[in-house]
Amino acid sequence: MKYVAAYILLKLAGKDKVAEKDLSDFLKKIDSDVNEEQVKSVVTALEGKDLSELAKNGLTKISSMAVSAPSAAAPKTAVAAESKAAAKKEEPKEEEADYDMGDMFG
Repeated sequence: MKYVAAYILLKLAGKDKVAEKDLSDFLKKIDSDVNEEQVKSVVTALEGKDLSELAKNGLTKISSMAVSAPSAAAPKTAVAAESKAAAKKEEPKEEEADYDMGDMFG
């Protein structure tokens, strides 16, 4: 992901054609580990493509994904149920015993 992000940053900075060396140098300047195979792969995959078109296509793919998120009330309900269950599980309190400590303090 960092390779793609770095590639995009270079393009946004005005670099018309991002070469492998450009991408590697950029990553090294920010003290990032560089895998030359991944650099080559990203440059090859994105070379000559319009980034705005790729982003637009990506957004349509993301929007078509089915996402099932729990409702906002679900966490409150779960917490309430847990606290009720915990209250029911409370063990009966033991009766306090009066222990004779002898003449320890007096």
